[in-house]
Amino acid sequence: MMTDPVSPSDESTRRLRALVRTFMSPAIWLLAAYQALILSVFRLDFQRFGEEAAALYGPVIFAFLFLGFFFLVAGTYQSFVSGPSLVSVSMVFRNAQLIFSRFIILSIKVGLLGFLFVNIVVVIAQGLTGLDPEVLFKSIANYLTLIVGVITLALVYWLPLVFAKGNFNMLETMREALQLGWSRIRQVGFLAVLILVPPVLLWLGSNQLPQVIVVLGSVIGELLAWVAFVYCVDYLKTEYLPAIQPGS
Repeated sequence: MMTDPVSPSDESTRRLRALVRTFMSPAIWLLAAYQALILSVFRLDFQRFGEEAAALYGPVIFAFLFLGFFFLVAGTYQSFVSGPSLVSVSMVFRNAQLIFSRFIILSIKVGLLGFLFVNIVVVIAQGLTGLDPEVLFKSIANYLTLIVGVITLALVYWLPLVFAKGNFNMLETMREALQLGWSRIRQVGFLAVLILVPPVLLWLGSNQLPQVIVVLGSVIGELLAWVAFVYCVDYLKTEYLPAIQPGS
C-alpha cells in the first residue's frame, strides 16, 4: 500500500487549486444551470397539458434532458483530466464527442449494479424483518440520499481513476478506488465535507424547505462534488499515477 508523502502545505494548495479550478471554469456553471433546468422540469405538472400529451412527450423530454446532461458531464470529466487549466464550454463539447459512448455504457452498468444492490438489500431485510417489499422500498427511499452520499464518498476516487487512466472497466477501477481511498483515509475529512454535508442538510430539511431552496441546495451539492472530483484528479495526476508507472 502506498504511503501519502504530501505535506500539509501541499495538501492545502491542492484543495485551494481544486476550488479555484471548479468555480472559475465556465463549463461548471453551464452544468449547474442545466441541472437547475432538469430539476425545475421535474416539478412541472405535465398532466395539465392532458394525459395523452403527458404520456407521449414527458418521457421524450426527460430522455433528451438526461442525454444532454450525461453528454456535458462526460465532456467535463474528460476536460478536467486532460490538463491543469480551467475548463471552457468548447472543451467540454470537444471532449464529450471522444468519450460519450463509453461513459454511457459505464453509466448503464452502474445503474444495473445499483438496482441489483438495492434488491439484494431488500431481500435480506425482508428475510430478517418479515416486512412487505413495498414497505422496505419506501423505507430505503427515505434514506436514499444519505446512502448515495456514503457510497459516493467511499468511491470518491473511482471516476477520477476511470478518466485519468482511461480505463472503463467498472469492477477493476472500483476495487482500485476503494484501496486508494483507504490508503488516504487521513485526508477523507475534506472530501466528506464536500460530499456529505449538502445531502445531509437537504435530508434534514426536505419536508420544510421551499422547492426553490431544494433545487438550489442540489445544485450547490453538485458543485461541491465537482470540487472533490478535481481534487482527486489533481492527486492522481501529480502523486499516484506517476508513482505507480515505474512498477507497472
